[in-house]
This record gives sequence, C-alpha cells and structure tokens, in this order.
Amino acid sequence: MAWEWSHSQEAYDNARENLYNQSLQWLKICLAEIEAEQPINSGEFDERVYKIYMDSMKDITKDSRESLIESIWDVMSTEIRTCDNGGFNAWCCPYGCHTVPFDKV
Repeated sequence: MAWEWSHSQEAYDNARENLYNQSLQWLKICLAEIEAEQPINSGEFDERVYKIYMDSMKDITKDSRESLIESIWDVMSTEIRTCDNGGFNAWCCPYGCHTVPFDKV
C-alpha cells in the first residue's frame, strides 16, 4: 500500500537532499523508469522506451548530474507524490522500487 505525500517542508527538503546523495547509475535507472511509464501512474511499463533512455544516458557524466536530479525531483514532487506505507520514504520512480527517506540522512 502507498500513501500520497503529506509532509512538512523540512521533510521535502530532506528528501530532495537525499536524492542528491544517490549514485549516478541509480539516478539514470530512476529516470528511465519514469520515462518508460508515460503517462505517470498509468501502470504501463514500456521496456523499449526504458532501453532507449538507458542507452541515451550512457554518456551522462557527473557534470550533468544536477539536471538529472532536478528532472527526477520535478516528476516526484508534482506527478508521483507517493510514499511508502507509513510515509517514511518518497518514491522516486512510478513503481516504488527507488525511494529516498524524508528524514535527514
């Protein structure tokens, strides 16, 4: 079961900061999963789109990391807005397999 976000601004700031602490590979996978399920929350995963996005991001370096994070955060905070049961971890992808805590880590 999943919940919709209903946290303090501090919790959102922590989740965003925790997103910045993820590895580049983790972020690439997360964004590819987001792109593979369009529209968000449709429940349909397009493996072909996932592979295309993973291939297109193979040259992304740490220099492009911030724009990758901001793209993920934008979708997380406006379209997904889901967290685990209990409200401890924000979903970073449409499936809840990539999450960051709302607590400061």
